[in-house]
Amino acid sequence: MKYTAIYVRVSTLKQGSGLDSQEASILEYCRNHGITNYKVYEDRQTGSNLDRPSLKKLQNDIFRGRVDTVVVWKLDRLSRSLKDGINLLVDWLEQDIRVIAIAQNFDLSGAVGRMIMSLLLGIAEMERQNIRENIVRGLQRARQKGVLLGGSVPQYNYDEIISLKSQGMSVSGIARHLNCSRQTVYTALKQTKQLSA
Repeated sequence: MKYTAIYVRVSTLKQGSGLDSQEASILEYCRNHGITNYKVYEDRQTGSNLDRPSLKKLQNDIFRGRVDTVVVWKLDRLSRSLKDGINLLVDWLEQDIRVIAIAQNFDLSGAVGRMIMSLLLGIAEMERQNIRENIVRGLQRARQKGVLLGGSVPQYNYDEIISLKSQGMSVSGIARHLNCSRQTVYTALKQTKQLSA
């Protein structure tokens, strides 16, 4: 007899409570809809589909014909990329697997389900792309200001600070020019013994 698969995933190991709340909501959904024959698949680590042992197990169980429905909190729990997400869901829908995303109130089955799924995953991918572009722009602006990237706290280019100081610019003027704190300027000058110059 086929069963309903409940799949839950959190983005990091530290978000265990997020996984628990996803599972609790999905189990409540199952109770409210009379679904009693189910199996829970949990992934607590981040990474690609290859890093998710429970998702692999779920896919194997679908391939073996054990599953007829997959219930998730949101569609993005299944995949972080548009291409992988669409491929996964289309594959499941083509095998007549009913996919339900309870937080989004979607029941993805049939042609309409595939259309809705594509739109939702497309929007999610656009949001992720916007975030990536904002990060890249921020990093470019920081580099233009002379920020050395890579540490947990950005550090300014000390050579530029020393050069400005040697040109007679005040500590406050350097801080304003580089858009950094006066303490950053003092630290740079102290480390290079230029504070009294």
